[in-house]
Order: sequence, then structure tokens, then C-alpha cells
Amino acid sequence: MKVLVVAGIAELTVAALSGWLMVLVIQAPSALHRVGVSRPKRIRQAHLDLVMMGTIQVAVGAALPALPLWIAALVTLGAVVQPLLFLPLAVRPGLSRVRGFQALVAAVFAATSVGWVALAITVSG
Repeated sequence: MKVLVVAGIAELTVAALSGWLMVLVIQAPSALHRVGVSRPKRIRQAHLDLVMMGTIQVAVGAALPALPLWIAALVTLGAVVQPLLFLPLAVRPGLSRVRGFQALVAAVFAATSVGWVALAITVSG
């Protein structure tokens, strides 16, 4: 199944579009500040993570096209959601101390970990 390839290309598309935010981070940080961005480095973090995770998904999906759907879903969940969780922190840095946000981050990371361990077990036979 090419779920990871399709998801990875979609994520790389989002990463490419987030490059416009990077233009603002570099060339017009005051414009971002006016709309409430107090931590522009979080935008860079999300952008780079989207690029890396999208690339990883495409590579793994191409190498393992018959990966079980549940494993692909967990890997995709983490690859997409984890980078996007940096964006709210660009506007509200204190969110990292809110229990609900911490729980969301932990749940996504746990699901991602299960997906990658399952992938490793599947590959090792």
C-alpha cells in the first residue's frame, strides 16, 4: 500500500507552502509579531520537521509498499501531527505547560512510537 508515499508527498507540499511563512520569519518578522507570533523559531521548527517527516514517509512507503494499514496510519499520524504541534507554540508558548496540550503531545508521540516499533518488527520478519 502506498499510503505513506501519498501522505509523504502531501506533507512535503505543506512543507513547501510553509516556506512562505519562513520568508516572513526571515524578511518580515514584525509582520508575524503583529499577528501574534512571539516565537518565530517554532515556525522554522515546524517547517523543517514537515520536510524531514514527509521525506521519511516517502522513503519508507517506497521501500515497504505492502505495510499494514494500521502501521502506516500510526506513522503518518505522528509524521503529520507532531510538526504541526509546533505552530500553536509560535503564538502561545505557554501552551507547552497546559495539561491538555501535554496530553495531546504525549498521545501522538505514543501512537507514533507504536507505529515505528511495529514497522521495525514487521521489517525484521
